[in-house]
Amino acid sequence: MLRTPFLGYEAILSYSEWQMAISRKVVDL
Repeated sequence: MLRTPFLGYEAILSYSEWQMAISRKVVDL
């Protein structure tokens, strides 16, 4: 139970990093 909020927080961080990476690819194109 204690790990669930941490995993959700980590998922949000990885999603924001993934979104920024896609933004850079779109800018490169």
